[in-house]
Formats: sequence, structure tokens, C-alpha cells
Amino acid sequence: CPLCNRLLFSARDQYRVLKGIVGFFYGISLGYAFYNLVITQLDIQPVSTYILGTLTAVLLGFGCAVSSQLRCTVLLTFPNFGSKTGRSTLRALAIAYIIAGPVANLTTNAAEVVRTFACTTSLTYNLTKTKYVLMFKPFQNALMNLKADTSEVKETLNSIKGVVKPIKYEMEDDGEVNSLKEENDYLDTAMVNSLKIDLRERLNSKCIDVISAAGTNCRKMFEKAHDNCYNNVPWGTAWILCWPMKLTFICDVVTAVGGDNVCDPSRSLSSGFGSGYEYIIKSRDRLSQEFKGGHIQYKIERPNIPLDIRGASDTAQAVVRAFQQKRGFVEIIILYLKRILVFVFIRIILNAQDFHEKYLRDIEHQNIYITKYFKKIDARRFKNGKHTLLPLKKMEKQKLINPYSLKFHSTEMNRLTANTIKLALEMMTATTIILIDRVFYETLLLVQQHAKIDFEQVGNHVLIISVHGTGLIASIVRSVVGGFNINKSVNKVYSNERCLPKPKLLSLQSIRQIYGMYLFVFILTIVEGYSSRISWFICSYFYPKQEKKRVLHLYNMTMKARIGFFKYMQAKVQRMVKQNKVVQDISILLMLRLRHPKMFGWLGWFSDAKRKCLICGHAEPNNKEKREKLFHECLGCLYLYCNECWADIDKICYVCNPPASNVVDVQEFEDIEV
Repeated sequence: CPLCNRLLFSARDQYRVLKGIVGFFYGISLGYAFYNLVITQLDIQPVSTYILGTLTAVLLGFGCAVSSQLRCTVLLTFPNFGSKTGRSTLRALAIAYIIAGPVANLTTNAAEVVRTFACTTSLTYNLTKTKYVLMFKPFQNALMNLKADTSEVKETLNSIKGVVKPIKYEMEDDGEVNSLKEENDYLDTAMVNSLKIDLRERLNSKCIDVISAAGTNCRKMFEKAHDNCYNNVPWGTAWILCWPMKLTFICDVVTAVGGDNVCDPSRSLSSGFGSGYEYIIKSRDRLSQEFKGGHIQYKIERPNIPLDIRGASDTAQAVVRAFQQKRGFVEIIILYLKRILVFVFIRIILNAQDFHEKYLRDIEHQNIYITKYFKKIDARRFKNGKHTLLPLKKMEKQKLINPYSLKFHSTEMNRLTANTIKLALEMMTATTIILIDRVFYETLLLVQQHAKIDFEQVGNHVLIISVHGTGLIASIVRSVVGGFNINKSVNKVYSNERCLPKPKLLSLQSIRQIYGMYLFVFILTIVEGYSSRISWFICSYFYPKQEKKRVLHLYNMTMKARIGFFKYMQAKVQRMVKQNKVVQDISILLMLRLRHPKMFGWLGWFSDAKRKCLICGHAEPNNKEKREKLFHECLGCLYLYCNECWADIDKICYVCNPPASNVVDVQEFEDIEV
């Protein structure tokens, strides 16, 4: 199309505005690609990522719009992906994918292992604690509550005073117990008999007082009844009806019937009553004194716990915390390693710039291509009847490459084989890491599926202490040992489901990224020869004059090398003939194979038993037909010449017919690069 012709096939000074506009958008698109491939992989702040990407795109846009050198350098980055530097960069990105994929996944699953350990430790501790609470905790609580039980005993004993107080008041009023000491309520033993006599008199007096009071009240009631009768009955009949109310002698019937002994307390007061009363008072005082300062002391013996020993929960938390710290450190290393590997991508740009600079300054750099201009020079020389280079000799074919041929050169094939082996080893390493991660995942998944256990703890702890009796001692003992009555039961179900590992499976996207990158590297390894040719083509397109200089230099150097090589070989053969070294070059294995072909013909598989072209050193093939087709055997000396070298020396054996002595000395050509 006309637009493509103006952009691609016009002179550098033509259509600059159009080329600048297209170059600007071309640079913007490259900056966007660089933003997605490199900048977004740095894991920096989103704002910084956007600013850096925008700045890169704008600079590339203006650079490509103004400078043809920058356009050439940017174009060189694409074929440089297939170069050694580009493949190394892509392999570095593959390593970054491995770190971000299976390695990071291994770290995550390892964290699950640590979590499982910590959770299992806590679960074991809880199970043991449940047994302890059932078996030993009730005894601990009972012992701790003994202090409260003694307080209850003290209250019970203090209640005795309330029981004794009414008896004491009844037997000892204020006038009769002046001789008693109020401080300790002590009653002297010598006063028992007098107390007993006083008690009888007091009881007799109280009885007489009660009877007298009863007679007085009785007479008052009769008088009141007589008055009421007179007031309510007519006076004519009042005397007849109310005279019984004057019979007050009835109120003295108790005294009349009982006589003087009616209030004698001797019949009701048993012997030893005073001693019993004295024993009650002393018992009250003694119990009060015994329990006055009573208290319970206990001491809990705790073992000496070393400082470096921790509990189960503390150990679990410490393990998790230590793992998290190390994991954070590893994640930081992985982050910066990813950033460093991403920056390796810049090596491709630097390599493209280096290729560009060497192409312009070093005329020998990558100057190995037989271009159309090379063929044009050779055709012009052939037309003028001068010596030509085409077709190339075998030695020249090993060095020079036809860039328009799809067939790989021998050196390219050698590099392809070596790089393929290296890439296969790297893929084996990556596959090993992925398999380790998968085996680890499958192991944790197996544990998750088959290691679930439900723990059912069922138990009863019953201890009943019965204290029979209703007395004071029974009440005291019952209050003390009541705390040891235990009726505990446990029926709980525990499960380790929360402690089971939850492994994370490596995503299929990570595997695709890793093997996709290695596949891309393998494809670039195959087309490495083509990428070198494309780099040469890009530079030749942007710098046609420089390309012509390089082709002329290559043609001249190849011509000089060919002439110098044959002169060198002539001088070398002449020297070897003079020094009789030609015969010495025949090895023992070769002599055995040539003299006894039937017995030692199999030695032809070894390089030392093969004859070589005397000029170029190319070894003969094992196949007889191919050897006769490609090589010429001198009948006079049995030395070989390949057909090309035989034609170049004008079919004259240098051993049988040594070159003239006036040939240029070998020392003159030993330093010439062939």
C-alpha cells in the first residue's frame, strides 16, 4: 500500500512527520506492553505503578517519534528475546513464577502444618483439663471452703449462749448473782449448795406469790361480778340472785387443800440439779474459749518451674509466632527476588542497545551473512573474469550463513542441542518442585480426609458422706465434711476437625505460566538462528550504507582468508614432507585398519583410525560408497583429499608432488584467521 511504502521503503529524510506520528503511537503501545509485563510485577503502590507506566510510555512515544536509532533499538528487543540474553531473562521470569507459585504454596501448606500442631496441642491440653476438673477440682474446692465451714461452726457454738441465757436468767436474777464475775461468767464451786438452797427458797416464794396473786385476782373478779349483778338485776330479787358472788372463800381452796407444803419445791427439784447447771455453764465457756481463736491455715506446695519451660498453649503460640516471623522474612525475600528477576528484563533492552552500537562501530560483529549484495559483488567479479568466492568452500560454509535459507547452520544446530539439554534440566528441576508441592498437598489432604477423630468424654464422680444424728456434734461434723459431697458428671464431645490441615492446591494458572514460559523459551531456542538473522535485517534496514560497508569487508576478508589458507596449506605440506612428518601422522590404529581391513575394519568407527583430508582435515566416512563419492584417494601414497580440496589444488597430490620451493614460507601465514 502507499502508506507502507512511505513508511518502510522511503529515504530517511522523507515523510518525517508521518514517520514521527506513527513512531509516537508505536512507542506508546510498547510502553503499555512494558507496563503490563514489567512494572505491574514489581508489587509497588498502585499510584507509583501508574505514574511509572505513564512516564515510560510517554518517553518511548516521543523517543520513537524523534529518533530512528531508538526505533531501531526498540525493534531489536523483539528478536533479542530469542538470543541468549533474552532466553536467560525469560528463564528468570520462569523462576519468578516458580517462586510465586509452588514455592509460595509450599510455604502456605507448611503454615497449615504448624497450625495443626498448635491446635492439636491445645486440644490435648483441653482434654486433660476436663479430666482434672472432674476428678480433682471438687476436692480442691472442698479444701478451699473449709475456712467458711469453721465460721459456720463458730456461729453454731455462739448460739449455745442464746440457749443458756434464759435458763441462767431464770435461775440467777440480778439480786442473787452479785458475787459472780461478769467478765468471764465464772461460778465458784463452793457456792453450789447455797445456790441450791437459794433456788428452793426462790421457787417457794415465787409459788406463794403466784398463789397469793391468784387469790387476789379471784376475789376481785367475784366483787366485780357482784357489782354488775346488783346493777343489772332489780333490787327486790338482787339479794337472792347475787349473794353467791360473796362466797370468796372459794379463792382460798388451793391453800386449804394443799396446806403449807403446797409450794414446797423439794418434790419437783431433783438432786444434782446444781451440778448439772454448773456443767452447762462451764461447757459453754470452754467451747467459747476453744473456738475463740480457731482458724485454718493451708499451704499449697508448688513445684519449682524452670524459666525455659512453657505450657501447652504458650508453646503452640510460640511455634506459630516463630513460624509467622520466618514466613514474613521469606515473603520479603521472595518479593525482592521477584523484583530483581523482573528487572532482569531490562537486560534485553540493554542487549539490543549493545547489538545496535556494535553493528555501527564494530564491522566484524555478526558479519557472517551472505546477502544479496554479497552475491551481487561475486557476480560482478565473475562477469569481469576475476576470482570469485561462490560457491563457498567447506571451511567457509562452517563460518558464513545464508540468511534467506530456512535450514539451520551447523553452529546453530550445535547451540540448539546444547540449549535444549540445559532447558530440559531446568524443566526437570521445576517439575521436581511442583511434584514436591503436589505430594505435600496430597499428604495433607489425606490427613484431612482420614484423620478426623471425635472424642467423647463421659464420666461420673460421686462421693456422698452421710452424718447421722441431730445433735450439736453431728451438726458441726456435717457442716465441715459437707463440702466433700461430690456429684459431678461429664458428657462432652470433642472433635479435631478444626485442627485438621486445610491444604491449598497449586492453581492451574501457575502451572500454565511456568510450563508456558518454558515452552516459549524452547520455541525461542529453536528459532535462535532466525532471531539473529532478524536482528541483522532490522539494522540493515535502518542503516543501508553501513550494511554495504560490512558486506564489502566480509567479502574482502573471505577472499584473503581463502587465498591465505591454500598458501598456508601448501607451505605446511611442504614442511611436513621435508621433515618426514607425513608418515608419522599415520596412527597405529589406522595402519592396522589399512593393512588388515577384514580383521580390523571395525576400527573405522574410531576417529584415530580414520584418514583425513590432507588440506582441510575433514575425516572420511565409514560408508565405502560415500567415501568414494566425496573423497579422492591418491594411488601413489594412499592419502585422501576431499573433492573440493582436490579441485582447489588442481588435482595434484602435495605428498607425491611437493609444491615448488619458492612458495611463501608458512610463518608468513600462520597468524592469518582462516
